[in-house]
Amino acid sequence: MSEVNTTNDPLPISTEGRSKRYVLFHKAFELAFQRANEKWTEEDCASCFPLIHAAAPHLLQTIRQESIDEEEKKITETWGAADGIDALHKAILESRRRAAAAKDNPNDPNNAHKDTWRPTLDPHTAVRAVKVPLLRQELERLKNEIEQGTARNMKLDAEMRSNVAAQEEATRKVQTLLVGLDKVQQHSTPLS
Repeated sequence: MSEVNTTNDPLPISTEGRSKRYVLFHKAFELAFQRANEKWTEEDCASCFPLIHAAAPHLLQTIRQESIDEEEKKITETWGAADGIDALHKAILESRRRAAAAKDNPNDPNNAHKDTWRPTLDPHTAVRAVKVPLLRQELERLKNEIEQGTARNMKLDAEMRSNVAAQEEATRKVQTLLVGLDKVQQHSTPLS
């Protein structure tokens, strides 16, 4: 029996302008899809979709190919596989270039990189070497922010206390005036 999609047609995603690693990834991806697709024979598809097979047998092959193309596109675009693999390839090439430069001229200060891994370097130490200075900067920034907030709060507190004192003084003056007004009103005779 013939199997659907046993051709070696490339999948629609372009590898043009991509890194060697991505091209290899794409070929492996294509091969995995092809092998998975070959596990389903035309008879398997016909038994699952008898109405489609009876109406248009060639349509099953088209649907299967489109679903494979769609799945690859979804996987590569959702996770940005092409860009990620290209970035990895670029990082590896840069690392190899730096290693070769350091090997050719080990005393050159341009070849001394803080992030160079050494077998004696503990990974936790390497992470701390990068993170601790960043955390110290963040701590200083937060301390400055707290100091500024405290100063602003003290200024607002002093202003509020001044306003409360002024309000209490105004209230005392108004009460004094009202008491004096009450006395005047009690001692005065009504005009009639």
